[in-house]
Amino acid sequence: MVEITIPRSAAELEAAREIIREYVLSLGVDLSFQAFDEEMAALPGEYAAPGGVLLLALVDGAVAACGAFRPCELPEHPGACEMKRVYVRPAFRHLGLGRRMAVELLDRARSAGYASMLLDTLSHLTAARKLYASLGFSEVARYNDNFLPGVLFMKALLASAPMMTKDQIELAGPTPATLGESPLWSAAEQCLYYVDIAEKQVQRLDPANGALKHWQLDSEPSSIALTQHEGVLAVAQRNGLWRLDTRTGAHTQVAAAPFDSGKQRFNDGKPDAQGRYWIGTIDDARAPAAELFRYVSGTGFSAMAGGITNSNGLVWSPDQRTMYWSDTKAHEVYKLPFDGANGTIGERELFASFPQRAAGQSLDEYGGRPDGAAVDVEGFYWVAMFEGQRLLRLAPDGRIDREVRLPVRCPTMPAFGGPDLKTLFITTAREKRPPEELAAQPWAGCVLKLTVDAPGLPAHVAQL
Repeated sequence: MVEITIPRSAAELEAAREIIREYVLSLGVDLSFQAFDEEMAALPGEYAAPGGVLLLALVDGAVAACGAFRPCELPEHPGACEMKRVYVRPAFRHLGLGRRMAVELLDRARSAGYASMLLDTLSHLTAARKLYASLGFSEVARYNDNFLPGVLFMKALLASAPMMTKDQIELAGPTPATLGESPLWSAAEQCLYYVDIAEKQVQRLDPANGALKHWQLDSEPSSIALTQHEGVLAVAQRNGLWRLDTRTGAHTQVAAAPFDSGKQRFNDGKPDAQGRYWIGTIDDARAPAAELFRYVSGTGFSAMAGGITNSNGLVWSPDQRTMYWSDTKAHEVYKLPFDGANGTIGERELFASFPQRAAGQSLDEYGGRPDGAAVDVEGFYWVAMFEGQRLLRLAPDGRIDREVRLPVRCPTMPAFGGPDLKTLFITTAREKRPPEELAAQPWAGCVLKLTVDAPGLPAHVAQL
């Protein structure tokens, strides 16, 4: 369990001194010019409320990370505070604590009424620089007396910095999948369907009681959709498009895969409002050979776009005039003009991009890559950031509107459900994750849920 707390007692403040001193030792620099010893003796000092804060992150009671901010009012930076002492102990760098601590500080500074946040860092701390850049920090001119070699100065405007939601993440179902994907809400049944790609199963979860039922298939399912037939799902599998009758268990092929299923498989997919089923592929060797196919009943499959590696993030804007599509490996989300009447798409353009993981960069400092997605009634794009331990809500202009921190490293896709479509269900994965990560994240592979303010859109129905 991760808890972020303010150290108050003498013992807690001493624990804060210990981890901050460890941080400074790891930098290998002399901070006497900052009156570091005096700062430690006076803790919380300038980090005390109401103008500042000093935080510790505890993992199962052990001090794992620290961070702080203090007032920093300057003529050239009115209404500013300064982020300081953000550090994660090496043993805890697989839990996303660096990003979580930084976003928590941004949130608290925003709530305290600050307009911006400053920081200084060292140029060789590449992962930290990438983290700060992903949170909206950009380089500015020197603002203090730090003349260490390679020092950089950065600033973020708090009005546009990502905000961490305080919504409660809950467990929707206790049974973990190996590679959960494609959550799909059935309003008629008030239940959630999803797939376990690795185990070749379609799952049905009743959120009211946690009851789980599954159907075993002969090849990997990746995407499912409601159909015009009651109780029948469309299932995109490695070897083609199938019809699954959840009442009888009948499983019949609709169309063979339009590619070499020995080298590729279907991945993310959804029907459009007219019932055409759009399904992308993924190349087993992760070569840029994936395509986006459109299935039309009575006509079959047509290749509509290509040139990517891992097709994902497929969804439409509320007015159905824009299709969103992503390439997970490229860390990019695209938007394409969509003609619903004819089922055609225009040229894609970049909607959002995310930093790739640098060599040697810890997962704690990596923001993840875009996986599955959903759109709410306000036109905001919710995307699961695989290996980033977070869910993002992107505004129609592509900026990050909200960040939801998750208790698992690998979310795969969100979907709206519940009677009012205000429950956001999130599938997750545990496949090939390190044992220490799984031990620390027991919900990995499970379906999570949270309540949101803006409802989602009803799932489209595939015409088979």
